[in-house]
Amino acid sequence: MKLEELKDKLATNGLARYFDKLNPLLRNTIRLYQTATDENLIEIGQTKIGGRPDLPPNISWATETNKVVTTEKSF
Repeated sequence: MKLEELKDKLATNGLARYFDKLNPLLRNTIRLYQTATDENLIEIGQTKIGGRPDLPPNISWATETNKVVTTEKSF
């Protein structure tokens, strides 16, 4: 959301008086939207959340009590 959009939304909801206090606390963010897909359709090296890591065939991934540990994110 851009700064002007925030100002407008605050004003629309009767909260414009809080903008000066909120402004110093604002930070840029990046939003990630997830889409479920078959892991075989994701190219090697492509960003993903969850699933198996992209490793060469001769390298095994860590396991915990005989279960493969999945990655949380790969950028």
